[in-house]
Amino acid sequence: MLAQRRFPNGVLVGFEDGIDDALAKTAALMDKSSVSAIFEATFQHSNLLVRVDILQRRPTNRWRLIEVKSSVEVKPHYLYDLAIQHYVLSACGLDISSADTVKLNRGRGENPPTHCLVSIA
Repeated sequence: MLAQRRFPNGVLVGFEDGIDDALAKTAALMDKSSVSAIFEATFQHSNLLVRVDILQRRPTNRWRLIEVKSSVEVKPHYLYDLAIQHYVLSACGLDISSADTVKLNRGRGENPPTHCLVSIA
């Protein structure tokens, strides 16, 4: 994923071994200060299961939630997606410093684009 390249020390949480394994891997990675970001970090609260595109480690045990969209257009439901993820992570005890949705920016005329992500929330 293009957005993951911005976080070279990030680690991907796979889903091939099921939900419980993804939840455990996410928790273990959160304890490793050398991991700057977690891709597809997995959290569950009540009936809600979310997989965060990018969970970036911030100073003082805080986290930045980044939802990546592969569209060039902003769609209203993007903010709902972000809000649900923020709710679940907060309910799981995470201190969220910021929550952002990023989308493609094809205005540069590059194919594939190299500087193509812009924040929309």
